[in-house]
Amino acid sequence: MLFQVTTTNSVGLAYYGTSISTTFRRDLAAIYVRLMGEIGKYIEDGGNLLIENGWMEEPPRMIDHDQLAKDGKM
Repeated sequence: MLFQVTTTNSVGLAYYGTSISTTFRRDLAAIYVRLMGEIGKYIEDGGNLLIENGWMEEPPRMIDHDQLAKDGKM
């Protein structure tokens, strides 16, 4: 559930970035920038919780072909 909330907030942050690039009103852009800072801190807290609890998946890595050849697995 925490991953879903963090991901949804990240998408919302991207929408604020899109809104800034398409609005002509400076007052709205200032509000969006302020909100982006606050949401960014919230997302960071969620990411730290995911890391601390070991819930974040390991990123993809290159295959070690030498180790595969030694193990005989294919």
